[in-house]
Amino acid sequence: MAESAVTFLVDKLSHFLQEEVRLLSRLREEVEYIRDELERIRAFLKVAA
Repeated sequence: MAESAVTFLVDKLSHFLQEEVRLLSRLREEVEYIRDELERIRAFLKVAA
């Protein structure tokens, strides 16, 4: 009985961690996109000045 409870918790934790990795990967892509956009804005403002 205890073994099945631990197995259940390990499975749930594994799923949770996989989802966290997926979300963090997507967050990294979003941060890189924002950084690139800010770089383009900075370059535009430099030329405009």
